[in-house]
Amino acid sequence: MVMRFEFRVDLYVHQVDEDKLSKQVSRLADLIVGQTKEIRTMAGELDLVKQEVIETQAKFDRVAAALTGLIQKLIDNQSDPAALQQIAADLDAAQGSVDDELAAAEAVLNPPAPPPV
Repeated sequence: MVMRFEFRVDLYVHQVDEDKLSKQVSRLADLIVGQTKEIRTMAGELDLVKQEVIETQAKFDRVAAALTGLIQKLIDNQSDPAALQQIAADLDAAQGSVDDELAAAEAVLNPPAPPPV
């Protein structure tokens, strides 16, 4: 992602006080440099957020695919009690790792509040 920023500065001088003008131009240049640094920092942070969103979407896609597969297994085996019991056992075995991943995600998204002072 390429971000482009443009600055336009219009400076009208009616009486030239070169020292004052030089200070104003210098201050303006400093402001522009500071803003440019902040924009670059923010762009880098946005790139990190974008990457995390892509990774999270990939995980959601995997969950959706797993649920679709589970639904199909249930439909295919609806009249086979042994197969349904095996599906239930498989889901029970996988539940621990799913709980761990959900807890980790919740901890990142909802950090505990700091203790009152």
